[in-house]
Amino acid sequence: MSIPSQFRVEKISPDRLLTIGVNVLHRAFHDGPRLDAKRRYQFIMERQPVYLLNMTMDTGGEVRVVMSLERSELRGRLNFSLFRQLIAQLLVNYTEALNAGKPLNVFTDGQNRRWVFLHPAFCNTAEGVNALVLAMDMGRAGELRIELMFLDPQQFIKKEAS
Repeated sequence: MSIPSQFRVEKISPDRLLTIGVNVLHRAFHDGPRLDAKRRYQFIMERQPVYLLNMTMDTGGEVRVVMSLERSELRGRLNFSLFRQLIAQLLVNYTEALNAGKPLNVFTDGQNRRWVFLHPAFCNTAEGVNALVLAMDMGRAGELRIELMFLDPQQFIKKEAS
């Protein structure tokens, strides 16, 4: 008896997961019509998850890909143009990290179902510095959630040796 794809739990390596995230973000915000990208931005700014696509996995199962934005640590206002610049910076940071072939700077839950890739994109606003990272959540069977998260930028400041 086979398990229907919506109930199957997929296993993906962190590198592959990040590659998927980079490709999907590029497609969602830089490779298509600006109006579509802006609509996605408006939905996630209103804290509504956005459906992006269905993806067939190597195992033959299908996964629904959705995106959300966690902005509790956002300092100041974020317009669409600045958001797209942050996404572009994230894409460069993650592509360089993948191409370097070194271990990725990641944080994961104990079950390896949620990965936070700690190669942030930074921006300054009148209220302070913001740091945006990408998280990939595979906690729900049949769904891959791409989470863009603003984190406290102080976490990324290197401690000066005294």
